[in-house]
Amino acid sequence: MNTKDKRKKYINIRPVLFTAFSLILGILFAYFLIKNSLVSYLLLFLTFFALIFSIFYFRKTPDCIRIIKCTIYMTIAFIIGLTSFNAILENYNNANIKEDNYIVQGEIQKVSSTTEGNFYYVIDNVKFLLDDKVIENSFNFSFYYPEELELGDEVSFEAYVKNYDAFYNGNFSINKVQKNVKYYTYNVKNLVVTGKSPTIFQKANSLIKDVLKENLTEETFGVSFALMTGDSNFIEDDLLQNYRNAGIAHIFAVSGLHIGFLCAILSFILNKLRVKRLIQFFIILPVLIFYSGICSFMPSSLRAVIMCSVALLMRCFGEKYDVITSISFSAIIVLLIRPLDLFNVGFQLSYLSCFGIVLLNRPILKVLKFLPKKVASGLATTFSAQIATLPLLLTYFNQVSLVASLFNLLLIPVVFILFSFLFFAIFITLIFPFLGFVFFPIKYLILGINYLINFFDYNSLLLTEIAIGGFSFIYYFIILIVSGFINFAKITKIVLSIFLSMIFIIGTLGLTLYERGAVDMNVGSSKGIYSTLFMGKEDNLVVNKIGKEYNDSLYLDFIDKLKDNKIENLIIATEDNFTTFVVNLSKIVKIDNVYYYGGKNSMYESLLLNTNFINCSTLENNLKEATFSFLNKGFAVDYKTRENTFLLVSEMEGKNYFINLKEKRDFIILSDGVDFIDANAVKKEIICYKKSEKVLNTGYGKNIFFKINKYGVK
Repeated sequence: MNTKDKRKKYINIRPVLFTAFSLILGILFAYFLIKNSLVSYLLLFLTFFALIFSIFYFRKTPDCIRIIKCTIYMTIAFIIGLTSFNAILENYNNANIKEDNYIVQGEIQKVSSTTEGNFYYVIDNVKFLLDDKVIENSFNFSFYYPEELELGDEVSFEAYVKNYDAFYNGNFSINKVQKNVKYYTYNVKNLVVTGKSPTIFQKANSLIKDVLKENLTEETFGVSFALMTGDSNFIEDDLLQNYRNAGIAHIFAVSGLHIGFLCAILSFILNKLRVKRLIQFFIILPVLIFYSGICSFMPSSLRAVIMCSVALLMRCFGEKYDVITSISFSAIIVLLIRPLDLFNVGFQLSYLSCFGIVLLNRPILKVLKFLPKKVASGLATTFSAQIATLPLLLTYFNQVSLVASLFNLLLIPVVFILFSFLFFAIFITLIFPFLGFVFFPIKYLILGINYLINFFDYNSLLLTEIAIGGFSFIYYFIILIVSGFINFAKITKIVLSIFLSMIFIIGTLGLTLYERGAVDMNVGSSKGIYSTLFMGKEDNLVVNKIGKEYNDSLYLDFIDKLKDNKIENLIIATEDNFTTFVVNLSKIVKIDNVYYYGGKNSMYESLLLNTNFINCSTLENNLKEATFSFLNKGFAVDYKTRENTFLLVSEMEGKNYFINLKEKRDFIILSDGVDFIDANAVKKEIICYKKSEKVLNTGYGKNIFFKINKYGVK
């Protein structure tokens, strides 16, 4: 620095990092602008202020030209992020077609298993045939079907086609938009496979699946296939949940761990063969890209491939490898190709864990210096990743494993051995199918890992129900200070860290207490189905009427809100269309318990083998965080949480029914057709699906969804 300039350099200038950050800000600005959120204007102001301040502050320093160049890069990146997001969203919204019965044709792009032996499919290269018209575009189509189809199968079927919206109930439908899924149906008829045209990646994926299926048991196949391809759909739900509880489920998301394993294996072989480094680069890179393609080019795998490529290239030319620049460069490439990956939880976890390891590994190693070097290094890496991803894990999964570091320390070396064995076993048996016995040690290694994972009761080993919300920004700022990324003086760093930590702890505690006292409620109807979804520790769905309009192809629009695609308790206050509705709903989501009014019905209880059917009287039934009882001969449900009381009504017997209630309810929810209510029976709000002059205090129409907690309507 110039001797005339005594100013402290708080942040090292990293053009690639700042460009990646600006690209992210541009995408976020576009997202919040569309939602008409004040956050968008705040982001714009902060970005503009940061750029102007940087130029003004460094104008008389040797870094001035560098800062100006960096500012130009950042501005361009911000504009690209903004315009790319808007372009994708505009194309998605403009692709609506008339909802009608079509003949649909396309190629199977994605296969995943669901409940009750059904499968979820996504097809691309879609054509819609209606009369003499053919509609084609670049968007994908999703549907459920009971029979297993293969990747690359060309299919044709009849279906009532519906459109997905980019924003639903104020929430961005990231899973649909990011995966380019625009159309869907819940009722497929006359499906036929007309041909096969799998891509080279799909062929390779199917070959791996077939080899593993042929040589392993069902239990060991699911784990091995997930480990090799990132597809965990073939692992039993309970086993997969225990992997999550142990904090080790990331081994099933193809990321730096897998790409690093493969790169290390190939480098070891090529080094033994004394292949020059530059030639190694041109051999390893295509293999890594091909492997990422087999895994559907997951964001985490793309990030790892780009980072490995940069590291290999730097090694070839003897250049120093800068991890932060490499991570940032990979983020730019991924977001330029697929901007909406920013909203993908896999993308967020992958990059935050990488940055966490880079920033926190050294400070944590200093704390663990009393341990053996290898143990300290392993623990520092897992601690760093877990600390960096803590807010995301609590936000998306509502839990963090307290034993994750221990399991990662013990099992990651074993997973490396298992991955290597699988890699060679698959390669060998593809060439020599009669050598399937090489899978023998793999089978017992997986069984041993599964036994260890299933051995523990994780209920007391999980950190759950902690709400962080916007305080996560303070959390990450603390990480930047503690890690030394921001160059504060030692005393400033200590004081600021303590002060911000106190704000974070107090704020998080207050927010957690607020959220624990709330149960979210989504009220809506969909073509004759009148339902209320209570979302808290458990997802409980109360169906207070299945009307005459009910159609098998039209289901609840808010099924996507469910955690783990599961309804814990389904409470039905009507017998109309009961059997058809429950059976068809079970094809889409898992149902743990079904509560119905009246005497035991053997026909109901024989519908689904993995679902409990409970017949109820007017007595109170206890759930995890609520109680309920049937009233009015089963045509109404009295539902109570700690904070609110609800009455959900299907039909009425006499106009005096509500007047005779002993206690007022906070909320009364009426199905279509209930057109009389006494306003004195309710404390807060009367909600109905269809406006009626005889209903007091309504104003809500069909498909209206909102949340209710102890403070009222949000």
